[in-house]
Amino acid sequence: MRGWRIQPGCVRGSNVMRVALLLMLLVVLVLPGQALGAGPMTFAKAHARVAPSVVTVAARLKTGQRLGGGMILDGGGLVLCASQTLDGALGVEVRLPSGVWQPATVLGVDQKLRAAVLKVELGGGGALRPAAVAPNAVLKVQDWVVAVDRGPDGAIHAVTGLVTLVPQGVEGRPPVVLTDAPGAPGSPLVNARGEVVAMSLGKVDRRRGRATPLEPLRAFVLRHATGLQSGAVNPE
Repeated sequence: MRGWRIQPGCVRGSNVMRVALLLMLLVVLVLPGQALGAGPMTFAKAHARVAPSVVTVAARLKTGQRLGGGMILDGGGLVLCASQTLDGALGVEVRLPSGVWQPATVLGVDQKLRAAVLKVELGGGGALRPAAVAPNAVLKVQDWVVAVDRGPDGAIHAVTGLVTLVPQGVEGRPPVVLTDAPGAPGSPLVNARGEVVAMSLGKVDRRRGRATPLEPLRAFVLRHATGLQSGAVNPE
């Protein structure tokens, strides 16, 4: 039975290989989700951070109304939303996080960016909390993101997913990224720290959504909201 005897060196070598394989599995399966600023384990805090800055935008039309999302830019009532929500609007109202509906005025629209800035009339809606903004909002494929929007009843909805496509920008038109975290048009798309990295543009289909990256939006937004600076964050 000499040929079947297990040599001590073979046992040690086998154990080393097992340890190496376990370490490789740890790196591949566990660490990406636990890395700072990445992975679904941190999105509960991201959701809690951005939720107080998410609003509902209602456009009054001839035949009813159209609802969309929006995010608070500053404490003075400036709100960023998707321009498609306002198409053909006869009037605009915004549901604040406090639950109060307030009339709003359109300050500016950029159809290329698919974005609009509103000024909400304040009065009884409570203090407004601006959305935190990522200091570096350049999106890459496989970045973790979460789309957060608020329904007309005030309930917060959140969908976590990945950036799936970042096309090259076409001249005269900013790029629109694709994700598997679709959100309501105008609602914020945030990273794991709860910082805005893009504005959702709605669903492509049941599982995918489009979004305008934050970087092309900065100049347009800053013309109306000087307080939204690169890297600005909310007081905790």
